[in-house]
Amino acid sequence: MCYSYRIDAVLASGHFSVTYRATSIRHEKVVCIKVLNERGIDDGMSEVLTHAKIIRGDPNNERPLVRMLDFFYYKEHVMIVTVLLNASLVAHYAHREAQGTRGQYYTAETAGTLAAQLLSALAYLHSLGIVHCDVQPSNVCVVDENARTFKLIDFGSAVFRSDQCCSYVQARFYRAPEVLLKRSYDRKIDVWGTASTIIEPVIGHVLFQFGSSVRMLAAHQAILGPFPAWMLEDVNSLTTGTGSFYEVDSAGEGIYILTSEVGVSLREIVSAHVERAVFGDVDGFVDFLTSLFAIDPTVRPDGVAAKQHPWLAGYGL
Repeated sequence: MCYSYRIDAVLASGHFSVTYRATSIRHEKVVCIKVLNERGIDDGMSEVLTHAKIIRGDPNNERPLVRMLDFFYYKEHVMIVTVLLNASLVAHYAHREAQGTRGQYYTAETAGTLAAQLLSALAYLHSLGIVHCDVQPSNVCVVDENARTFKLIDFGSAVFRSDQCCSYVQARFYRAPEVLLKRSYDRKIDVWGTASTIIEPVIGHVLFQFGSSVRMLAAHQAILGPFPAWMLEDVNSLTTGTGSFYEVDSAGEGIYILTSEVGVSLREIVSAHVERAVFGDVDGFVDFLTSLFAIDPTVRPDGVAAKQHPWLAGYGL
């Protein structure tokens, strides 16, 4: 089976896999091949099973999710063949930034369309009992720039709700607060990742980009408001009696308390990075993001509920 493909170029390389641009010799079709290394055999087979379950429920390929075409095992490597898509969201908005056109493309229309497609993808995954666990801009690809169509990719971290969940999920900058606090989590971490993904190309940078978990938590509180008491129970090593997050100086000079900066809000951040006349409905966009960025996961909507937000009404698939 492996001799049916010709490798053309390396697309990306990670800790556990390398993805290639390849050509199916039998069909003369350009595809993407993800090669899992020897340590990733079990994860690779789990990813294949996830793809298989998605395909069974979506035989006509109508969902905004990358499609597996083939898979095989060769020389202690699991190889997954998928449709080759265009650039990732990160690469796309960086290219637009270099051209000076990011703000003209990532308007309310694009953000709303992207949000509607991602939430539709999540609603379907969650209906199958699958939690993606790694929704971020590098795992969203542009299908058609002009039509504003996108697809969610990479199920290497996905888990089934019936599985034993790992405490280490999501890339740090897109990690939900309940994961940072090592609390139990569910499908709603994907909604947090979606909010982080949608806002990034709009403002042009990662919203929460800090070097430690405690600084991430302090940033969440600074921008989104206080944590509910139940989330901070038994985490005295991170918070003071007043609920401020702190970390100990590694050089032994003392303890630094991380407090909320006055005047910082999601609305102010978005407003500082967009032109209202170009972007469109900034207030509706911020209200939508605020609901997805609810710190308390019991309040945060799931994918189905998030799709019902009034701001999304005009941006259906």
